[in-house]
Amino acid sequence: MSGQIKEINEIILHKKDGLVEEFLKELAEVAGIESTEDFKQEILKDSKIALPDEAYEAIKKVLLAVDETAVKLTPYDEGILSDINRGHWDIYRRSDESDSSITFQLPEGKVFQARSPLLDIRSGTVRLTLGQKARWRDSSMKNLPNNSFV
Repeated sequence: MSGQIKEINEIILHKKDGLVEEFLKELAEVAGIESTEDFKQEILKDSKIALPDEAYEAIKKVLLAVDETAVKLTPYDEGILSDINRGHWDIYRRSDESDSSITFQLPEGKVFQARSPLLDIRSGTVRLTLGQKARWRDSSMKNLPNNSFV
């Protein structure tokens, strides 16, 4: 379990990730400027951005609403970013830098809890409803190929 939940002080995202777009909108709003394409391109030239204290709450707001924005789910409560027994999936999976990534450095003394989705995988039966046909696959059926359904 070591390393599956980690305290982070920076968020590494792919430059084309939808979260980057949301972060940049919030940064522009905090700075009191319009979020234009030129603004975005100027920011994305750098590979690392130190977030000012004022941007911390704005970035937190984006992270708490990530699934609300994507699929209209209820926003997360703040505990997902601070509770060491919980943690946020979206910032865990983005923890490796590359040429196409951008790093948002949190303000001094600010951290988030990141959680590996692997901690939440459970064995059992999964049921998918695809149109009018219900299909299921029991995880104990190890002899079937992944695309087989019974």
